[in-house]
Amino acid sequence: MFKLETKRLVLRDLEIDDLQLFYDMSIEEKITNYQRWFLGKNGYEQWVEDSINHNKRKPRFAYDLAITLKNSGKAIGWIGWGTDDLEKCEYDFGYSLLPEYWSKGIMTEALSCGVDYMFNKLNASTVSGECVDDNIGSARVMEKAGLLLIKEWDEINLETEKIRKRRKYSKSSDFYVT
Repeated sequence: MFKLETKRLVLRDLEIDDLQLFYDMSIEEKITNYQRWFLGKNGYEQWVEDSINHNKRKPRFAYDLAITLKNSGKAIGWIGWGTDDLEKCEYDFGYSLLPEYWSKGIMTEALSCGVDYMFNKLNASTVSGECVDDNIGSARVMEKAGLLLIKEWDEINLETEKIRKRRKYSKSSDFYVT
């Protein structure tokens, strides 16, 4: 099983037992306001099963990990990254954390660890993530992890027909310093 450790966290491959974590995140409006995929056609259950299978592929294109507290092993969130082309090594990431753990530096710690892994072990050429404009906390996490705002655009939500501004943050290996 793949895992990374930080001062307070263990990032490990998803397991079927993590379904409870994803259920908890799927009913949390503070999360689903930004992470609509939890509510998708097949919902989080199929997504977790698919992610577990993706994690087992050789070569490995994706890393979907539970964020767990090192001292208790409790799963409190998810972080994932992957690429469509191992030769180009352009990685995208996403993450989600139960709200009671927001504003404690946990997601910045997890993302910083992931960014380090992508550049140092996977030889990433670029690492990128996105958020909606009003998700200030997520934008700050990416900034604290050393990514720079590179693009903003308007996107129409097909469900609500509302326009939301999106932001893309990125870092390239040319500017990565360990």
